[in-house]
Amino acid sequence: MARFLKEDLLFVEELKVPAQIEIECPVCLHILTDPHQVSCCGRTLCKSCIERARASNGSCPMCKEGMEERFRYSVDKDCLHFVNFSLQVYCTNKPKGCEWKGNLRDLSTHLSKGKREGDCLFEEVKCRYECQTKDQRQKLVIHEKDDCNERPYKCEHCALEDRYIFITGDHLNTCPKYPTTCRNNCAQKIPRESISDHLTQCPLERVDCVFSWAGCNDKPLRKDVDKHTADTKHMTLLAVACGQLKKENEQIKEEMKKENEKIKKKMMKEIEKIQEKTTKEIKKAKEEMKEKNEKIEKKVTKENEEKERINARLLSCLGVINCDAIPALPIRIYGRAQHFYTEVGGHHMSAACLKSGKIGLAFHEGKFDGLSCALGHPKIFWQDYLYLPGLGKHVEYSYRKLGHDVLDQAPLHSQSSALEIVGEWVQ
Repeated sequence: MARFLKEDLLFVEELKVPAQIEIECPVCLHILTDPHQVSCCGRTLCKSCIERARASNGSCPMCKEGMEERFRYSVDKDCLHFVNFSLQVYCTNKPKGCEWKGNLRDLSTHLSKGKREGDCLFEEVKCRYECQTKDQRQKLVIHEKDDCNERPYKCEHCALEDRYIFITGDHLNTCPKYPTTCRNNCAQKIPRESISDHLTQCPLERVDCVFSWAGCNDKPLRKDVDKHTADTKHMTLLAVACGQLKKENEQIKEEMKKENEKIKKKMMKEIEKIQEKTTKEIKKAKEEMKEKNEKIEKKVTKENEEKERINARLLSCLGVINCDAIPALPIRIYGRAQHFYTEVGGHHMSAACLKSGKIGLAFHEGKFDGLSCALGHPKIFWQDYLYLPGLGKHVEYSYRKLGHDVLDQAPLHSQSSALEIVGEWVQ
């Protein structure tokens, strides 16, 4: 609700206020709005002024009383009734011509200050658009309809809607439907967007001669093209042009021939490079494949040999079932000749300590001689358990097979002795 100062109001009758009634707020100095009386000092104030005082420091703005039980307020009914129904006023725009009068409480609604719409046609408000013009409501009606540069406006050519100042300014310079004149002054009005199409048909547009390719540089009007084309000078131009075309054609053929030769040579070089590269890659692949095959063959050969050894040992182990009482290495020799197998399923041998101080070793026919190809020949070495005088460190040996009792017939060493003979395979 709008607030009014007493001196701004035009009262219908001379103002007569009862002595016990206040019509002006002592805080804001305006005519009381929603008057309330405070309990502390009995003064009447606008309700909004009281609430602001309580929110700021909590004390009465008149007597400064701050105790809550004493600083209370309630509606001043007498003042409210007098202000609302006893104060008859004219419109504040009476000097401008407004003839309205009524209760003070209705003046705010009549004026509708700051609002574009309202009952008072003499109240000054802003234009409803963005031009910021301020004038009486009755005058703004004409302004907003015919004069405001910010009012809505529709282009009469393309029907685009925008602000008046834009449509009548920048838009007209680019409007596709805006009528323009032909540059050839053909007296036609053409929409701006259709100018290009019009020039392709305009009879006054200058065009190239149909024999421009033959050297004619004339540019006749479109309507005169047929007449210009019939001119006999074009026959001479045609003859010259044909000769020139023939010459150019021969030059083009020669250039194309040379270019084809270059392309052919270049392609041959590229093919040779590719063939050379491919040959190297194939050769490399063959070498790698050969190397892999050799490795595989070696691996297979080694595996086969290992299988033969395993089979031989397996056969020797199976053959031990039929073996006689001859022991396998290691053995101990006590004077007389001792027969043994180099291992289970191995070679049949005998050993004895000879009187000469040497160890005698002999090979004999054995039950497992058929496996020697896989097992190989044994390597024999010995260890002393007792000192044997004159015993040499070198052992003479031969793989020739001898009789079963060859060492039994040889003179043996007479001293008490013991030798342990062990063996391992050699390939």
